[in-house]
Amino acid sequence: MAAKIVEREVIVVDAVRETEDSTTLYLSEGDNQPEYKAGQFLTVDPHQFPALERWCLYLEKEKGRKEPVRAYSLASAPHEEYVSFTVKEDPYFPDEDPYPPLLSPILTFRTPVGTKLTIKGYTGSYTMNDELESKAETILHGCAGSGIVPNFAIIKDELHNGSTKKHILIFTNKTWNDIIYRDALRALESKYPDKLTIIHMITREKKPELESMGARWGRPTIELLRDVVKDPSTTAAFICGPGISSYEKKEAKKKGLELVPKFLETMLQFVEEIGIPKEMIKKETW
Repeated sequence: MAAKIVEREVIVVDAVRETEDSTTLYLSEGDNQPEYKAGQFLTVDPHQFPALERWCLYLEKEKGRKEPVRAYSLASAPHEEYVSFTVKEDPYFPDEDPYPPLLSPILTFRTPVGTKLTIKGYTGSYTMNDELESKAETILHGCAGSGIVPNFAIIKDELHNGSTKKHILIFTNKTWNDIIYRDALRALESKYPDKLTIIHMITREKKPELESMGARWGRPTIELLRDVVKDPSTTAAFICGPGISSYEKKEAKKKGLELVPKFLETMLQFVEEIGIPKEMIKKETW
């Protein structure tokens, strides 16, 4: 059973830099052992940080509304000692983004061990359910960038619990050094070679030596999915990565522009076209 969504007082017991712009924060609730499902998320209210007080006031004046809480997927699986979540600093492109990121920079770079946080959780339906457990023999994970976070938790949970399902991870990143959990994923694949297959897709770094490390050049294609998914009818798909935002939809409608599909929209189209049943497709974006 998943825990109720409640406010929790936690302390950061470890902060691990995963890549140049991402960090995993490990949290302790003291003697309390929280219950949650792999793939769920927590929320963090930016107003609790004194360093962000003036920044929050400024943004709220500009936007005409209160700054909302931010949601972060759990990187941990229920059997692990600490709840953890991974934060990737949001980029800021002045010509494309209306405002700079508020919370992700401070969580990524300025939340050391010993920091006390107030979080709220845990919730979310991007999880294995009874239908998927009973019908799926293969789980296809399609992730890009920090979209790996909830899928990493699900994969760890499934493998730890002795599931017989085969997991296929297609993980897209710009460069080899952008791969979050790279060494941990490699260790899992080595430990469970019959249950986990990982295909790294690299979009902005074309080096021959990457092929020997399990990487391919380019973005996922429908041909790749057809090749790795042997029986779509018994396959579930968990797709997590960047999608078209509500702001982008609003701006495109205002300007009469047609939006180009991003990772999420493209992968969802692919998994449906190869025949994975819609009821066995899960999606998550930001």
